[in-house]
Amino acid sequence: MKYLQTRVLASLVALLFIVAATASFAPVVDAQRGGGSRMGSSSFRSSSSWSSGPSKSVWGSRSGGGIYTKPSSPSSVKPSDAYGNPSLQPGTSSPYSKPSLGTGTPGAYSKPSAEAGKQSSDSYTKPKGGTPGSVTTSGFKGGSQFDRKMVQQVKQEKAKASLDSYRAETGKFQKPAGSTGSTPWESYKSSPIYQKVHNYGGFDYGAHYGRRDSFYSGMGFRPPGFAYGMAPSYGIWDTLFWFMILDRVTDRNHSSMAYHHANDPGYQAWRRDADNLAKDNSELKGKLDALDKQVVAMKGTPVDPNYLPKGVPAEVAVAANAIADKPAQRPIIRFATGPMDGNYQYFGELLKKKADKLDIELRPTAGSMENLRMISAGAIDMAIVQSDVLAMLGSKFPGRKLISEQSTLYEEVVQLIVNTNSGIKSIEDIDPRKTAIYIGPEGSGTSMTWEGLRQQRERYKKIPVKFAGYDASEKEVERNPKVAMLFVGGLHSDILKKAEQAAERAGKLKLAAVDDGSLVRKKDENGNNIYQFVNIPSNAYPALQKGWIWGHDVKTLAVQAVLVLRTDWAKKYGQEALDALSLGVMDAKVDMRKRLEGR
Repeated sequence: MKYLQTRVLASLVALLFIVAATASFAPVVDAQRGGGSRMGSSSFRSSSSWSSGPSKSVWGSRSGGGIYTKPSSPSSVKPSDAYGNPSLQPGTSSPYSKPSLGTGTPGAYSKPSAEAGKQSSDSYTKPKGGTPGSVTTSGFKGGSQFDRKMVQQVKQEKAKASLDSYRAETGKFQKPAGSTGSTPWESYKSSPIYQKVHNYGGFDYGAHYGRRDSFYSGMGFRPPGFAYGMAPSYGIWDTLFWFMILDRVTDRNHSSMAYHHANDPGYQAWRRDADNLAKDNSELKGKLDALDKQVVAMKGTPVDPNYLPKGVPAEVAVAANAIADKPAQRPIIRFATGPMDGNYQYFGELLKKKADKLDIELRPTAGSMENLRMISAGAIDMAIVQSDVLAMLGSKFPGRKLISEQSTLYEEVVQLIVNTNSGIKSIEDIDPRKTAIYIGPEGSGTSMTWEGLRQQRERYKKIPVKFAGYDASEKEVERNPKVAMLFVGGLHSDILKKAEQAAERAGKLKLAAVDDGSLVRKKDENGNNIYQFVNIPSNAYPALQKGWIWGHDVKTLAVQAVLVLRTDWAKKYGQEALDALSLGVMDAKVDMRKRLEGR
């Protein structure tokens, strides 16, 4: 029944996406230029609303201080602060804040509430939200929030929403696009203005119009009603752009546009229609006459075909359908994974296939700590890092600040193996005077988790540790009741399979609980839980979980394998590229779930 509810909720979410509203943060206004914006092409792409779509679903449940930042996070900024505040520039405190959930935002693409605020594609679900300080435990559950059919549905709905936005926008104009008889598109592809625009990851009309309108709003420009008596575009030019030029006709920075592009066929077609419209419109006629005077005054000035008003991105001037006509570019993303034979590298290979609109460069590494070092230094754009290692950023790399988007891929379970004669049922039973613990090779993910536990609680500092390979550790635990072994990873790993076989053969090994309730209340600097409780079901490892009569569940901690994306990458390439990445993540998580479940 719960699975059905989740599927129904997910379907409703996809349906809401069709009517997603495109609300945008306005750009910063440059008062020194009389309202001209300082936004370039890159910041124009990042000025879109990030409040809906697949990216919110993927990145919206964990905070990294970036676009999808929890309101309570110190690095978040109120949406109102993004309007007209020159101090908020890319690279400082982000002018983007995560939209509040459940406030009635029209069409907000939020994830199903049945998952209580967590994305999961492995065998565990995050504990549902309880009262502050409460300890909750999730059970072992199969399934994923998004199966392949749902991923395809989201892609289809996204494409439909883009087309609907185009039809809605062009439907405002009395003349249809392409009705002006201007020069065909081919002649504009060599235009230097056209060459300045980029189509990263696939064009989205709704996102583009949202950015354009946000730019105009930030300049204080509202298109006059009579502008819609024309066609939506002329050649490569967006019609509203030329009415913005008229709105600032006394500003040479803007009016010069008409001088430098006077011989452009698209501008000439726009001007013919504008002159016809002005026959019955004295306001428009007055502005056109003023524009002509400015052009005459520039006589003798060298013509610059590259000219755009300072602070105006090419994407504002160029028509949406012209940008959509441009071949999509593949943004490069440098992705730090992990060891070649591990789950992190496996996910990287999956994502490289699924996110085919991006150029993903995989960088195999030693694991989480190296990944954290590289991404915090800006050496790579994206990485997979354990949640407990993420929490060590300040202590491991003092002075570094990582502003990122974060998404949970799956849980990595803390599995404690002890000798059946040790008397240890829980990690709380370990006596530092009697028992040492193997924590894998030095620098391994398991050793990092143990270091994190030592940072969180003093008692773990007293337990002696040993570094060794997992096979050697398992053999030593089987022989010696005075040592234990820790392993952090997904269920049914080869390491635990060997331990299960040893338990079946000799009956000397068992799985102990890691049930320290104080740890699940620990949070990182962005307010995310570092740990959570999960139940390993009795049938996961029958021999290791064997009781007097039958098997039993084992309560233990889990850390999260977190996909971390630098926010500046998302701002550089824009919403469409981020959505292309997010859809690839959704799709890759389906296959990753199968691997983790041993299918």
